[in-house]
Amino acid sequence: MSNPSSQSIATPIQSRNSVGSFIKLLRISNAPTVVTNSFVGASVAASMEPGSFPNIARLIAVTVGVVFIYIAGMAINDYFDQVVDAQERPTRPIPAGQISSNTALLVGGTFLLMGMILCAIISLDVLPWVMLLGSAVLAYNMLHLAKFVGPFLMGVCRALVPVVVAIALTSSHAPAWNILMFFALPLGLATFAISLAARNEIQINHTTTHAVRPLRSMRVIIATAFMGIGALAPLGAIATRTLNPMEPFMALTYVVCIALASVTIFRGLTLITSARASHIGVMHWIAALALLDGASLCILNQPILAYAAIGCFIATTLLQRRIAGS
Repeated sequence: MSNPSSQSIATPIQSRNSVGSFIKLLRISNAPTVVTNSFVGASVAASMEPGSFPNIARLIAVTVGVVFIYIAGMAINDYFDQVVDAQERPTRPIPAGQISSNTALLVGGTFLLMGMILCAIISLDVLPWVMLLGSAVLAYNMLHLAKFVGPFLMGVCRALVPVVVAIALTSSHAPAWNILMFFALPLGLATFAISLAARNEIQINHTTTHAVRPLRSMRVIIATAFMGIGALAPLGAIATRTLNPMEPFMALTYVVCIALASVTIFRGLTLITSARASHIGVMHWIAALALLDGASLCILNQPILAYAAIGCFIATTLLQRRIAGS
């Protein structure tokens, strides 16, 4: 799923406050994976009326809202990470002098507020949940260096995306929680795994000793196991007869999504354990989230959105070659 050119992210010289600098700050390359998270939440809402399709206008609006919240988190993350980035990632916009730290915080806060307002406009019922999402984003950025709390909060942030979207788009103002949890919780677990794997990226940039290598390897092993569980857990909705079995063509598409995700995850795993390419491996795993969502959309019998999720995966991998997503 990669080629030699993807091993190095292009970092052209950019002027202060340029569009390119803000694109790097907001990590736009990963945004398509948030779009697929939104598709899953919308499909859960539609599942309450079998055979229906999510309302396009409302879906677009709430998806833009959660994407705004996501990119806000990226900007705020760089604000809190500016000291560490100055040593380990000097090409990031703040340490490179392309964007001031105050500007990054202002941009992050603005997008966070805009995203929360947009979601609440779609449905006031979602306000407590979108406030919880916004709080989780802020908590993660303040505590993301904590060994367990950071990855846990990252998982919570992702898991809340389909929850927020499902609540916003459910006409009865009460989503099918028994269905939603089969997709939101595995997504959170997979994201927790990615955050654990990213710990390997952080640690590998420091001088390592023989004492920490086993711990780092164990962290990656646990992360890989969690990623696998997160990929297959949505099948529980069928196993428990909460949802009907997939139609043959949907089942085939599901297999394609899982196969592509497996290849991407394996490729990412080989890179995560490399001293020079661990950040590329993390980006592979982030891109794989779109394929896991595609598999979930097959289970939810939404073929158009499932194909769109595959397209989002392709878009993410292409964008990551130009814009670092980790």
